[in-house]
Amino acid sequence: KQFMIDSLKSIVNSRNLTTYDGDFIGELRSFVERRTPSGAVTQRAEKGKHDDTIMAMALAATVRSMGVVMGQTVVLEYR
Repeated sequence: KQFMIDSLKSIVNSRNLTTYDGDFIGELRSFVERRTPSGAVTQRAEKGKHDDTIMAMALAATVRSMGVVMGQTVVLEYR
C-alpha cells in the first residue's frame, strides 16, 4: 500500500495528473497520514470518509510507474 500511495504522490506532486473528478478531489482532501504510537505511518481516509478512488488511482499510478521502470509504454487515462 505504501508503494502505491508513494507512486500516486509522485504523480500528483509533479503535476502530471489532471483530473476533474469531484469524488477523487474530495477524497484527496480527507486523506490523512498519521504516525501511530509505535512510530509506524498509516495513510487512510479520515473517519467517516472514503478513499476508494484514491486507492484505484494509486494502483493505476503504480502500474504506470512499473511500466516506465521496465521501459514499456503504459497509457493511463482516468475519466
